[in-house]
Amino acid sequence: MSLVPQSSSGIFINKEAGQQFEVDLLLESAVEGDHTIQLYMGDNFPDGWSHSFKENGATVTEVSISGGESKSLDLFITVGSQAVYKEDGDVFDAYAQDISDSSVVAKKQLTVILAYSGGFELSSLKFRETLAPEGSYTFQLTIENKANANDKFTLSATSVPSGWRVLFINGNVFEVEAGRTLSVPIKVEVSDEARDGDQESITISIFSDISNQEKQQSFVVDVEQGFTARLTTAISDLWYIFVFFALIIVVGAISYNQQEDEDWDDEEEYESPSSPSSPQSPAPADTEASSDDDWDDWD
Repeated sequence: MSLVPQSSSGIFINKEAGQQFEVDLLLESAVEGDHTIQLYMGDNFPDGWSHSFKENGATVTEVSISGGESKSLDLFITVGSQAVYKEDGDVFDAYAQDISDSSVVAKKQLTVILAYSGGFELSSLKFRETLAPEGSYTFQLTIENKANANDKFTLSATSVPSGWRVLFINGNVFEVEAGRTLSVPIKVEVSDEARDGDQESITISIFSDISNQEKQQSFVVDVEQGFTARLTTAISDLWYIFVFFALIIVVGAISYNQQEDEDWDDEEEYESPSSPSSPQSPAPADTEASSDDDWDDWD
């Protein structure tokens, strides 16, 4: 006994969720005698999908067939409303089995491939933040899988300022079911060399495995320091001016000290030489001798 599609190879493509389509089957029996055949789908029939066999427009679960006879049957399949695209499709089996002899059975494998649709979108409640040097902030990037397929997304930081860091706190590879969203935390750490007034952009690339599509999302950080930090930075930036003034002060002090030393030396030189000799007063002995001479003259 055999069960084969009449107008296809058993592969059906570009179907959509909720869509119903028809499969023309031909049931043939090479076993002699009359047989009652049960028609059913295998256990691998997708959840949420439905089916029905029809003969001459009437829904049936069993048909009668004699040896050497063939019958046309219609199999109606309704794709589940929540069905998602799969690269290899949904594969399941249709059976025709003799009720009186379970060894007499025909099986046909069918494959249904849905048409891929959709894509993914990116969003964030905040794309910009103000941070101080060495500060950090965790942005939340939302990935919305709008496709009719489960997808795997890979994130990477493709543009990061020198000295800055980007951390994917929960990893950088995520699987998102069809129609679902996922929030990904991305931590940005500012370099300690960042300056007040700097504005930097960080670019994150997101790659979709199922669609082979890549999108980018940028986050902007404005660098702003507090007053004390700005003052410290300004002082550190102008260190050479302070050094210059310090050198001037040192050189001035040295020059001043040298001038004072020179003035002191000049003063000492001025006072040390003897003053021009004035008539010396006669020594007492000489005076006494002179007096004696005077008395001698008087005598």
